[in-house]
Parts: sequence; C-alpha cells; structure tokens
Amino acid sequence: MKYENQIINFDKNKYDFKKMVKDVFEVKDLEKIHEDYSYHSGLCTMQDNSNSIYHKRFYDKLRSGWSEFTDLYEDLIKNVIFPRYESGCVFQTTPTLRIHLVKNWATPEFHCDSQHGYNHPVGEKNYLLPLTECYGNNSLWVETEPNKGDYHPMRLNYGQVIEWDGNVLRHGNKINDTEKTRVSLDFRVLPKKYYKPKKNEQPSGTRKMRFIVGEYYKEL
Repeated sequence: MKYENQIINFDKNKYDFKKMVKDVFEVKDLEKIHEDYSYHSGLCTMQDNSNSIYHKRFYDKLRSGWSEFTDLYEDLIKNVIFPRYESGCVFQTTPTLRIHLVKNWATPEFHCDSQHGYNHPVGEKNYLLPLTECYGNNSLWVETEPNKGDYHPMRLNYGQVIEWDGNVLRHGNKINDTEKTRVSLDFRVLPKKYYKPKKNEQPSGTRKMRFIVGEYYKEL
C-alpha cells in the first residue's frame, strides 16, 4: 500500500484562522512568539506540551463559545474536506492547537495514532493546517511507510492543509533550531465505513474522550 500525502490549497482570506488566533494570542507575529514567552520548565514533554499561556487562551476561548472560529472550522470541513469522502465521514469536534517554539519541541515522542495509549480507530486520516511557515526542524517529521523510520519534515505554508496517514505512520518533532515558531492546527477525519461506535469506547490518550459522535467526533 502506498502512503501519499495530499496537499490541499484553500482560500486563506475566507478561512482566516491565522488572524483569529493572532487576536486571541494578542500578538502581531505568530512566528515570533518565542521572543516574548519562555517555556516555564525548559523542554516540554508529551504530558505538558499544551500548557503554555497561548494554549490556555485558545482553549479558554473555545470553551467560552467561540462560534466565529467553530463555524469557520465546520465550513472548512464541509466545503474543503467532506467532498473527499464519497461515503461521508465524521470529524474531530474541535481542532488541536500545536505550538512548536524555537529551541523546543511540541510532540517529542515518535508514535502513530493507532498504537496503544493513543487508541485512535483504524482508518482515520490526519490533517495539518499551519498558521505559520512549516519547514525543517520546526515541522512535523513523518516516515513514508509504517515502521520504515525514514523520517522527513513536512513543508507547508499558510493556505495549505495536508492530508496524511498519522494513524499508521510514526511521527514526532525535533528540537526547533529554525528562527521561527510553528503554530498550527491539526484535526482528524474518520470515513463513515470505519466508524464503529461500539468498538470506539476506549478514550483518547490525551483528551480522554471516546471516539464517538458527541465526544471526540462530530457529524455534519
């Protein structure tokens, strides 16, 4: 089986997630947030990589009822992603925020999402939508085939989203030795043919949500 990443271009003026996130962060340049913020405990870990002040602002805003963002996200799913699935799909209710600070990492453990501890259902597709330039060691490193270990960085710009198989391909981060922090959103989509609620009772490793509609997933 061939695993091919698919880059999808979208209208960044219509789907201006970057401006929304900048406004919530109260910054002018997402790529330079490391200049004003020093991670509290040195290198982050898999357990605390979402503990920055920026994560708190983002998720607090979502929890408060950020309809402008969630409506736009669902519009992207409906008009850009959903047409790729002939039999329909369910999608991650809210996207995950990633911040890969300069001289730090975001998700240091190389893993695939279906492995024990992460528990994502087989057949799920991953999407990465960068809000900043995504390259080199500020990017996500992914192997080309399961267990091949030939990791390479994804190269993307704002206005692009990449579809890839993080469910079975191991991926992770390296220390960001570039001059730019990477800020991105990622989300997952499960084709309807793989959606089996009775088999998806085991919760996710991070959010502790079951992989069912009404918890981890939402349906159009």
